[in-house]
Formats: sequence, structure tokens, C-alpha cells
Amino acid sequence: MESTKQEIDYEFLPRFRVYKDGHVERLMETDFVPAVSNDPITGVSSKDITIVQEPNNINISARLYLPKLTTTTTTQKFPLLIYFHGGAFCISSPFTSKNHNYVNALVAEANVVAVSVNYRKAPEHPIPAAYEDSWAALKWVASHSSNNGGGGGPESWLNHHADFERVFLAGDSAGANIAHNLAMAAGSGDSEFGLNVEILGIALVHPYFWGSDPIGSESLHPGSAEAGRLWPLICPSNPDNDDPRVNPVVAGGPSLVGLGCRRALVCVAENDVLKDRDTSGSWLSYFSDSFASLEVLNFANLSSEVDFDALERLVSRCKSLKVLKVNRSVSLEQLQKLLVLAPQLVELGTGSFSQEFSAHQFVELESCFSSCKNIQSLSGLCDATARYLPAIYPACAN
Repeated sequence: MESTKQEIDYEFLPRFRVYKDGHVERLMETDFVPAVSNDPITGVSSKDITIVQEPNNINISARLYLPKLTTTTTTQKFPLLIYFHGGAFCISSPFTSKNHNYVNALVAEANVVAVSVNYRKAPEHPIPAAYEDSWAALKWVASHSSNNGGGGGPESWLNHHADFERVFLAGDSAGANIAHNLAMAAGSGDSEFGLNVEILGIALVHPYFWGSDPIGSESLHPGSAEAGRLWPLICPSNPDNDDPRVNPVVAGGPSLVGLGCRRALVCVAENDVLKDRDTSGSWLSYFSDSFASLEVLNFANLSSEVDFDALERLVSRCKSLKVLKVNRSVSLEQLQKLLVLAPQLVELGTGSFSQEFSAHQFVELESCFSSCKNIQSLSGLCDATARYLPAIYPACAN
């Protein structure tokens, strides 16, 4: 039996190895650090809880975090963050030093209550187990809201300190994928997914999205083959890299307008193999023509070009847009068109400020800035050419 145990069936390095007897050996992020009642550096308290424990081997746990309380905040309600860790759906947990230290610091900095969810992992528990566990955890957290019966749930920290009017989902990598898919489920309108709490926003840190056809620099990236292999490995029931759960912009997939939250933040890393997938310029076209409630649009660090026609239509519809920060691909002439459509802007980030411009175009640009009476913050000015800077002077009055 021992020799059989050591015979490798397959492996997904550097993450795990599967032996022919079914034994799974995880090769990284297996450490465990205990929760603390009062972190000596941050003052944050944490504790471990079991959310669901059933005889059929479903065991959903989490680590709860409470920011430092003072004599004036003992009864204070804090924003509530439900966090999903990364690890390619197959490794890690909320209890590793990396994830614990990260969420602990986040709670201290943002002054939030956090629930860091431990979901089941592939390959023993392939997709959709991670989604099902995460949704069950989210529903359990929501059960503490007064909107769900008024009696509160079993966890006192949530009952006493969580503000269910300010609920956020967040995650990194695979965890960001989970946060996205839970927000899509919440916005689907399906009674099966009823939460009775509103998700105010999601934060996706280096989200794991992929697809069958490479985009941008993906085909040249050394990590591309590994990324393409992951989804079929963790989701053998539907090993297609164009499954909408991993490729949310695939043709025929659910519209991103159905995202069940009011705000979304996406962070990408410059050298991440997923960066082009997460920042493809085509994303602007996924806002439907009926969507008009955008308040903040910031793609200043996006390296790809954007669909300017889609951007122009979106800005023209969203009369409540207050913050607009564009990237280098937006020309001065295009910026001028956007300013005409959005004189209500409070914060503006320009793109490149160095194209060739006629005297007539300069006057028109200056006039557009003059019409923006509410601008209080101006940034961008990439590659600024000095002779164009006087055009922004009228906007500097504020």
C-alpha cells in the first residue's frame, strides 16, 4: 500500500501532487497561524468559526476580524467585508500567514469587520464546490441582518458591529473570481439567490479570468500554458475555458450590467499573465444602453486601447458621473468631446497631453475646460507639452 501511495497520478506544480491512491499532497501555502484576541500591532481581534458542518463532508469555516474598539466605538457599526482568498481554487486558506496578515492589516487600515471564508478546494472538491460554499457563507453572514427576520444570527460580532447597509465582497485571484460570480448571482433576480441585503461594492484583486482565445500579450507570456490548464483541471464537469464563470465576457454570457452591486474596483499587476484578460479595452461595450448610473470611471493605468465610441456613449448617459480618469489612449480631441458631455465632473484625469494640435483646437479645448466649473482635482497630463498647459488654466480656479 505504501508503494502505491507514492505513485504519482498527476501534478499541478508548484501547487499540488495527486497520487494514484487518491491522496493529495499540497506543496505550498499549507501553514497555519492562530487567531488572536488582540493583535499587538494593529489591535485587531480575530477568531475562527464554523459556518456549516454536515455529515456529507461539507465543512465551511471562516476567520472573523474585528477592528480595534475604543470606549467610544464599543457599540459602533462598521462596514462589512466578506473576503475570499486566492490560490487557484486548489490551495491556501484564510489561516495561512500570508492571508491572515493581509486581512488583519486590511481590517486595521479600512476599519471594517471582515469574514474571511474557507471554501472547499479542488481537486478533491472541484468546481462548483467553491462557489457553493462561498454562497452558503454569504447567506449565513446575511442571516445576521435585521432585514432577514430581525432576530440576528448566532455570531455576536456580526450582530453588534456589522453594518449591513455597507456590505462589500472582495478577493484575490481565484477569490476575486468567486466575488465576481457571487455578485453576478446576487444581481440575477433569481429567487434562489435571494440575500435580502444589498452588496454595495466588490473589489477584485488580480482576478482569475481566462478564455480559449489569447488576447493581448497572453500568447507570449511564460505562464500562459499553466493558466490555460487550470480551469479544465479544477472544473472537469465543464472544462471549457470559455465557461462564463471564468470568461465573463464570452459571447452569449450573462451581461455584466447584471452585476449585483453599485461599485466595482479591479486591481491588476503589471507582469501578471491575467492582466490583459482583466483590462481588455473591450469591457466598455458591456455596459448596456440603459445603464446610466455610473459615478466613478477610472482606467488611468490601463495599458490597452479602449473603445472610444462605447466610452463616449457611456459618459453621455451618466449624468451623475463625478470622477473620470482616462488613459494614454484617449487623445486630446477625444478628451475634449468627453468634457463637453460631462461638465459636471469633480475629478478629471487626462490621457496623453502631447499630440499635435491646431490653434483652433486649442481654443476649443480651453473652452471645454472653462465650462467645467466643478473640477476640484486634476491629474494625468501624460507626456504633457508645455504649450498645451494654458488650456487647463480655467479649470485650476477651483
